[in-house]
Amino acid sequence: MLKVYSTEYDASKYCADTLQCAIEKNPHLTICLAAGHTSLAFFDILIERGRQKKIDFSNVCVVGLDEWVGLSGKDDGSCENFLRENIFNHINVNENNIRLFDGKAANLEHECRQIDQFIKGNGGIDYLLLGMGMNGHLALNEPGVDESKTSHVAVLDSVTKTVADKYFKETPDITEGITLGIKNIVAAKKIQLLITGERKREIVSKLIMEEQTNMLPGSLLKKVKHAEFVLDSEASSLLNIK
Repeated sequence: MLKVYSTEYDASKYCADTLQCAIEKNPHLTICLAAGHTSLAFFDILIERGRQKKIDFSNVCVVGLDEWVGLSGKDDGSCENFLRENIFNHINVNENNIRLFDGKAANLEHECRQIDQFIKGNGGIDYLLLGMGMNGHLALNEPGVDESKTSHVAVLDSVTKTVADKYFKETPDITEGITLGIKNIVAAKKIQLLITGERKREIVSKLIMEEQTNMLPGSLLKKVKHAEFVLDSEASSLLNIK
């Protein structure tokens, strides 16, 4: 389902409304939130609602979406640090209910299986907020991804490595990521792919207008009935939408 809003705030508010409604219905929800600049307006809305006691995260479980291999915790540029700085430190989520990828794990395959087990043990992912990369990736599922994979280690595409620089104070030496797989993602009970900004308009045009393919991982959500594509007017500006 495609939803287009006039502004980034309105698109983000729609996603925040969706999550708030889901938590009101099930306070023990398991959620997964993308780390990235697209999520910031969404996070800010949730934080403000938390301050106003309109939303309660105290019983919500959180599973990580992805992480750079070699990074975790408070490391500069890590996905975990981004999430903690921009949302977890500002809401009443219980630390014991958070399970993120450790990009420094001695055995990354074991780390992947532990994440898969966490998801299974909590009854699956109830709500998943995704962003999409400039190359169409979902999480760190890069172009050409094997759709049958659950959590796995992925070799990063050159576009991803270039764009990743914005998250670091110094240019990082990262070549791999650890990520939920497409199989994990499509199994989530509610999926919202939030895409905003003019810089994404060309990849959005391909996403919406072209056939689904693993060379554009975001397009794989087209076959998922419970997935929504949530855009602002800038991201959708090349689409023929009146």
